[in-house]
Amino acid sequence: MRIKAVETKKDLADFVRVPHVLYDNIDHYVFRPDIEMKAHFGPKNPFFNHADVRLFVAYDFHDRPSGRIAVHIDHHNKQAIATKTGHFGFLEGQDSQTIQALMKRAETHLTEKGMRRIAGPYSFSTNDESGLLVDGFEHPPRLMMNYAKPFYKDVLVDDGFEKAKDLLAYDVDATRDFPRAASYMVKQAAAMDGLSERPVRMTHFRDDLDIIMTLFNDAWSDNWGFVPMDDEEIGHMGASLRPIIVPDMARIAFVDGEPAAMIVALPDVNQALHGLDGKLFPFGFLKLLMRLKGGHINTARVLLMGTAKKYKGTALSAALSAYLVQRVQDEVIKRGYTTLEMSWILEDNTAMCRMIEMFGGRISRRYRLYEKQIGVQ
Repeated sequence: MRIKAVETKKDLADFVRVPHVLYDNIDHYVFRPDIEMKAHFGPKNPFFNHADVRLFVAYDFHDRPSGRIAVHIDHHNKQAIATKTGHFGFLEGQDSQTIQALMKRAETHLTEKGMRRIAGPYSFSTNDESGLLVDGFEHPPRLMMNYAKPFYKDVLVDDGFEKAKDLLAYDVDATRDFPRAASYMVKQAAAMDGLSERPVRMTHFRDDLDIIMTLFNDAWSDNWGFVPMDDEEIGHMGASLRPIIVPDMARIAFVDGEPAAMIVALPDVNQALHGLDGKLFPFGFLKLLMRLKGGHINTARVLLMGTAKKYKGTALSAALSAYLVQRVQDEVIKRGYTTLEMSWILEDNTAMCRMIEMFGGRISRRYRLYEKQIGVQ
């Protein structure tokens, strides 16, 4: 086995190809489009403007790609920089030895850069795919959620990594009646003077995107591990998601004309991507379009949700959240969807967990973030 830093287009192609080597025999695995993944590691991704990133590919004895890892230092992550913490992500390997070798290379690289801790997986940050799947392997990955082989977690633990935090994915049965307690909260919100609510306006998409992300950065500012998104990242994310946004499933609530809460649910496009092997050309794109229009999707994922920080801990915050969830549930039912995934949720975000459970949510997948001391203490 050898490990090589990504330096050429061929190296990057091998890095992107690793999941195809490892998951080809797992029927429910969903490959992200190769063209999307190559763009994710390219100069158009604004993450590279404020982070030092190094990619490594492992090759087996037949010189075939057999594993990969990304190692990065995010200079926008003030807490990580203060604690000299570097991150890893996009971890894959055909066996324990490959994972161990990749982690050793990551630790060596970060130590050489002056880091004293390593944490992850973050691919690349909490605003992207986060955590290692540790429970729910029988389920296919949903939109912008990762997958992993069960032995990955054992290798990390054996290598001295400790749990930092668990992230939860809840499934809510969208076809069931809205719970009585939640319905009462919705009525309270609906009766409020000064409350208004509307879907995202695609004709003013950037304006509404800015409203949503301002609320997101405000609502999540005190959350563990949170790193705010800058204007470039917001624009990049918006451009990436715009083709799959359903306006009625992305909504903003206002109190006395001021943005107060938002929710963004997206169709689980992974259901339509299943079986395309990550290839959209020459015929995959047509198949994808046909599936998107042909009722191939029955699940939506709540990607973003939050209320303005000034309402945190108040009855109004809970009422606004319930109100928006019901509006989205009404819309997904119209489209024939049966499931609403709400993810990811910090395991110790008790208020949010209880609210989702009030909606009838059940944990379907669990993702874990790990950390470890490295270098000289």
